[in-house]
Amino acid sequence: NWFTALKSFLLPVILILAIRWAAIEPYVIPSGSMIPNLLIHDYILVNKFAYGLRIPFTYKYLVTWSKPRRGEIVVFRNVGEEDYFLVKRVVGLPGDLLSYNAKSELLINGKSVEAVIPTPKELEEFFAKIPLASREAYLEKSDFLIENFSDPESTQTPSAKHFVLKAKEDGSRLEEAPIQIPEGHYFMMGDNRDHSSDSRVWGLLPFQNILGRASFIWFSCEEDPANSHDFCDPRRLRFPRIMTRIN
Repeated sequence: NWFTALKSFLLPVILILAIRWAAIEPYVIPSGSMIPNLLIHDYILVNKFAYGLRIPFTYKYLVTWSKPRRGEIVVFRNVGEEDYFLVKRVVGLPGDLLSYNAKSELLINGKSVEAVIPTPKELEEFFAKIPLASREAYLEKSDFLIENFSDPESTQTPSAKHFVLKAKEDGSRLEEAPIQIPEGHYFMMGDNRDHSSDSRVWGLLPFQNILGRASFIWFSCEEDPANSHDFCDPRRLRFPRIMTRIN
């Protein structure tokens, strides 16, 4: 009868919407601000269950069981533009005193964050997930560094080591005067440090704006399938990136 038919149609739709609202939602990387760890047209899964359960269609949480930790990559609503979603790395936590100078040095609570040149082996392992053409373009204009948030006295560093990209020419770098991060706010930065609009531009991010933690790359293509009849040319697939964990 019509009721059975309607129920069989609505239940899957409701289930899909519930999963996207509370647990997992896909997101596509639209820009290069998170290069080299996230590339344009990486399709990622966002764990919306990571920090709590939100009231549908609002900023308010029904319950929270954890907070973002330093080093995590999160997806969030942009400050002042609620329909515009961004993805960045959590750099500063509530209570931190943070500064960032024109020499590209990051200081947290008076300590300089370690940023070292990777070994050839570390670069080789990392580049295995990046197409050859992209590698050459990055190396020509930028320096690869490994940033380390490790703190033996803290549990706030789940993704302690990660690659960052810094331009060889630093004429456009922004200097951040020391800022005390208030409760409920975070300082966000892109891993492509000299080509990212982040907390250095639009300020601190309120916790309520965060949608969830970026967890996996489930699909990746050199071109945008939306502009290619909704499929990716197999020759343009980035196979080594598919189903990889985000760090």
